Amino acid sequence: MGNKASRAADANVNRLKQEYLTKKLREAAPKSPISQERGLHFIPQKIFVDQGTQTQKSSLSSKDSYIKKLGLSRRTLLVAFAVYLLSCLLFAISEPLQACMVYLHPPKWPLGNLQDLHYVHLQNARNIVFHTEDGLDIHGYHVFPHRMSPNSSQHDAELATAERIMLYLHGNGASRAYRFRIQVVKDLAVLCGAHVLAIDYRGFGDSGGWPSERGTLLDTQAVMHFVDNAVTQHGRAGKSRPRVYIYGQSLGAGIGVAMAHDARTHNRRYLPLLSGLILDAPFSSLKEAALTHPTTLLFRIFPPMQNFM
Repeated sequence: MGNKASRAADANVNRLKQEYLTKKLREAAPKSPISQERGLHFIPQKIFVDQGTQTQKSSLSSKDSYIKKLGLSRRTLLVAFAVYLLSCLLFAISEPLQACMVYLHPPKWPLGNLQDLHYVHLQNARNIVFHTEDGLDIHGYHVFPHRMSPNSSQHDAELATAERIMLYLHGNGASRAYRFRIQVVKDLAVLCGAHVLAIDYRGFGDSGGWPSERGTLLDTQAVMHFVDNAVTQHGRAGKSRPRVYIYGQSLGAGIGVAMAHDARTHNRRYLPLLSGLILDAPFSSLKEAALTHPTTLLFRIFPPMQNFM
């Protein structure tokens, strides 16, 4: 009996000690709302996590984070799309922006004095200026088929009595002094035995003004007017008039076609001079050609915006 009573008393003491320690530990444990929120439960000498509560809370937290990220991305996309629409609208209503994209004329390349023939590697040539109907000066080169006298009046006379004349119309961007174009006019002069007139349209190189469809037509008309006057003033009786060929390259092909059409329908006085039209890398539609150019990528991103072109 004594032993049983002693063991019962010891068990009771141990139970009281355990309850006392548990109470003290609970009082000493931090009252963290985070631990409560995440389902942490404290038991003396043992800490365990309510896995169901933690998984549920973590899942909600991840969803909130994902939604926040998605919301930020959505706002960014909306802003980007608004900027995109505004850019397309500005292009659609701004003729200067359209001209810059079509003609790419603002970069004046190559740099330097385009009238320095030694600088542009044109020895057998002269500088020439054509005056347009609307009062602009269009600068160009007159490249000879062979060495000629430096006297400018003789140049006009030789031009008037030449067998053939090539009017070289270059593509968009840069200027008439671009190295590739210089080589083309040299080859035309030597291989075709022709006088070559290479011009910079208005807004290109050192020519004045701003390019436009109507403006480039006036520029080519100024060249034809110059040739027509030279033939009238210096032409020889009994000698046939020179044959004029338009050599249009890329954008120049479209300008050349417009010039030939104008000569057939309106300015028919130039028609007897025109003998041929040579198209190098032409296009059937300016819109179709533009849609393959890197500068129109903005309109290819969202196909319906192509209607603004």
